[in-house]
Amino acid sequence: MNFFELLRLTRPLNLLIVIFATIVSFSITGTYTDFSLFLRFLTPLVLLAAYGNVLNDIMDSELDKRNHPERPIPRGTVKINDALYFSLFVFLMLIFSIFLVPSVKVRLYFFVGLILIFLYDIVLKKFLLIGNFVVSLLTAYPFVIVAVAFKKLDKLWYPVLCAILFNLVREAVKNAQDFVHDAEFGYRTLPYFVGYKGVRVYSIALLILLVALSLVAFKGGFGGWVFLIYMIFLWCSAIIAILRVKAFSKLSMLLKAFMILILLGFLIGGKG
Repeated sequence: MNFFELLRLTRPLNLLIVIFATIVSFSITGTYTDFSLFLRFLTPLVLLAAYGNVLNDIMDSELDKRNHPERPIPRGTVKINDALYFSLFVFLMLIFSIFLVPSVKVRLYFFVGLILIFLYDIVLKKFLLIGNFVVSLLTAYPFVIVAVAFKKLDKLWYPVLCAILFNLVREAVKNAQDFVHDAEFGYRTLPYFVGYKGVRVYSIALLILLVALSLVAFKGGFGGWVFLIYMIFLWCSAIIAILRVKAFSKLSMLLKAFMILILLGFLIGGKG
């Protein structure tokens, strides 16, 4: 068993984004008091994302032979039984870390996230937009958890909504990327109903909504002119990418890179 191949199941780049998002959340809310407290929130957030990624690779192992043959399970570098044992290990670590969070209410939010992961992989990912929304909500969890734990929704409403809306865009693009084989496996995702052009129109509409949301945030005191110009530039750049990049696989990777730039935007806005 190759330990590094098992780690690939967690999608380390995605976990780095979770870590950065958590740092941004604590930074713009001014809730960083000591490193141990920060770790007690960061650890279950990272493990929740890691478990979701591992479980997804297990559940989609047959589909990934068509859509993502480069992943460890379809490539044969990780056996399905080893992946199952690894997922159990990550699950147990996640449960233990949740009980270290110093708030019963926040623990409940983590368990809700875990239930959503199960529901997504068992049934929700096959249905129009529902699965996309669940993934997008879970992507926003670093902001949701900090907002709930420290009662800072007034500072984090904009990052929460942006994370959800932008990830709805990226999930739609990923649906388009995988559409052909997804349909063979009975998945009724967005491109099944609206086609590839419809996915682009839908994505652009969401990005225009993000432009409007940034203006509302600016008017409400979130950030200054640098923040506003930066965010509008990002959303407009994403619109141009959706219009010009023909391959959905390349567009998906490009939008993932945008996630880092968006987090920087939140940091700029939070610092005012």
